[in-house]
Amino acid sequence: CISNDVSPAALVPDGKIDCGDQPFILLEAVHHNNLGGKGPHSGEEGILFVAAEYYEGSVRRIHVKLNAISTYNPWNIWANGMNGGFGMFNQNSGDSVTVRFTFWDADLNPIRLPHFSVSVYDMDTDHSHAGVEQVIAHDYQHADLSDTTLVQSKWITQTREVFYGTVFGNFDDNPVHVVHQSKLGRDKSVAFTYKDVDEVMMTMSSTPGIEPRFTQFSLLNALTCKMASEAPEPKHHPGAGVVTHHKKPLIEDAWNHPPMAGKLPMQEANVDSSFQYV
Repeated sequence: CISNDVSPAALVPDGKIDCGDQPFILLEAVHHNNLGGKGPHSGEEGILFVAAEYYEGSVRRIHVKLNAISTYNPWNIWANGMNGGFGMFNQNSGDSVTVRFTFWDADLNPIRLPHFSVSVYDMDTDHSHAGVEQVIAHDYQHADLSDTTLVQSKWITQTREVFYGTVFGNFDDNPVHVVHQSKLGRDKSVAFTYKDVDEVMMTMSSTPGIEPRFTQFSLLNALTCKMASEAPEPKHHPGAGVVTHHKKPLIEDAWNHPPMAGKLPMQEANVDSSFQYV
């Protein structure tokens, strides 16, 4: 995924999403942004997302932390965080980083998820098939690709499979919705499903190339979830970049003082404080 513009832009709503009987998570805001300790915020390492988990018509406020557990070399720290409804981070071409997702309730107590999906979008290359984007998901239950996928995979060890892009891509074909509304978007994505996890690790990398590489992700299965008919028209256009970040932390100790629940828009559902999986 290549971005030619990192100017601030507001979140783009994706409309109503239907994932059937599978729980899914929608990222809503960045509360703290310091992946790999590289900024733009100071303090605790990692990105803290405010999110909502949906299941069977109910919803609960949660938080998702993304931490770098290996050396991280960003191209532009201000391009990390969110782009529309996507989580996003970037790195220099030819670099690799292993990241860890962990899950927390509204009060930042750790939680375990019986079901978790993560989709990685816009797996492609830069010019001359250099800068090949690659992802290794650790210990997933299964991976989903489209029937006409442009993402290939190969086993690099007996327990590790790498998925990689095969076609050139640029800013014009970047995804708009976290749930695909185009064949090309589906064909350039991979979705991983996990069961009973309190953390998930993935390694994102690329081969050496010309352009910096951007990883865009969502916390649902983009290949099985669907958009409801009332979804808005795409609003992706040149100049749409990441959400505005503050140069100073929103809260001095952001990790221990989560934002107030209910301040952000949530997809229509029954807000249930006793949210439970069936």
